[in-house]
Amino acid sequence: MKASAIARGTAAERPTSYIAGKDDKGKDNVVQVLLRPLSALEEADIEADAIAFAKKRGAPTTPNSAIYEAALMGATIRVAVLDPDTPASAREPHWDSLDQVLALDGDTIAQLHEQQRIWQEECSPSARKMTANELMKLTTDIAESDDPKAYSLLSPGIRWTLQRITGLQLVALRDLKPLSSSPEGTSSSKK
Repeated sequence: MKASAIARGTAAERPTSYIAGKDDKGKDNVVQVLLRPLSALEEADIEADAIAFAKKRGAPTTPNSAIYEAALMGATIRVAVLDPDTPASAREPHWDSLDQVLALDGDTIAQLHEQQRIWQEECSPSARKMTANELMKLTTDIAESDDPKAYSLLSPGIRWTLQRITGLQLVALRDLKPLSSSPEGTSSSKK
């Protein structure tokens, strides 16, 4: 069986959107786009583009350099965010250049990049899957630590899973009926 028959690879698409300022009536200008996963070769090219961008500006070309990181995120979404109005058989990037992407605000770039990384992980046939016990241990370790480093080192997909678990638990807690029938703010104990 050919690999193309097994997985869609870089052709897998997920719709998303971002806000590109306000329209003439003061409402958010929501732009619909598509995300796609990247191939290893594309990721290598993106890394090279980020390094070249940082070098051109005299900045370090390593992680933790703000200029390098912005270029890496921008170059990633430049390639991985597609225009949904182009034919499905010949999708085109939403942006024409890295400079166009980097003209966005930092939060929008980070949001689109995070969504793309989650989609990348979901589409990866070799993405690490955690057992329920591994996920519970990880959750416990993070809950018992004041250091965000362990959380920040997790892949976007695992962080998303942990956020969903937390959200589901909070919703379940909110929906629980109080154990006592006394009105809120009063005490039913005898004095």
